[in-house]
Amino acid sequence: MDAQSSGRRPGPGRGGRFRYSIVEHSVSESAGQGIQGAWLARTGFLLPGFAVLIVTGMAGARWGLWGRIGHRLHGVSMIGVAAFSHLPWEEVPYDEFEDFLHSVGANLVGVSFTVGVLLVSLRRGPGHRWAQIYDGIAVGAFVILMIMFNIDGIAGVVQRTMFGIGYLWYGMEAIRSGAGGNR
Repeated sequence: MDAQSSGRRPGPGRGGRFRYSIVEHSVSESAGQGIQGAWLARTGFLLPGFAVLIVTGMAGARWGLWGRIGHRLHGVSMIGVAAFSHLPWEEVPYDEFEDFLHSVGANLVGVSFTVGVLLVSLRRGPGHRWAQIYDGIAVGAFVILMIMFNIDGIAGVVQRTMFGIGYLWYGMEAIRSGAGGNR
């Protein structure tokens, strides 16, 4: 199980009320079961999931079969994370099995992105040095951040940074796909 679904809940803030912190708490926690406005955070998983599937289709053969499979799994996992919600950060009843499914999806998101980028980078070959450099930066940063995710008090910042790296990588790939393919 990942740190997101470890069952940890924030303690009460001032006045005994629970307070959400973008530094401490993951996006998944803001999309938690029974949380008011969670639909907005779930949209933050759903739309990028569909966008990844679109970029994967745009990349076509340039990514190779295994690279496309890795990134399709990433996109589908993002959609799954939107469908199955994390346990709530507030003290409200929740479905443990749904939280488990969210955790499985969240782990697949990280692993499939990392493996997918590695597979695409290997597919590129020696003529694409700059692309391989940003592939390496994305994978290295992602792995370091996955390790850091378990540090108490910064999971929110770490997760948002991971998403930012992923968005930048997919954005660069969308530009490369739209600008003539194999650049």
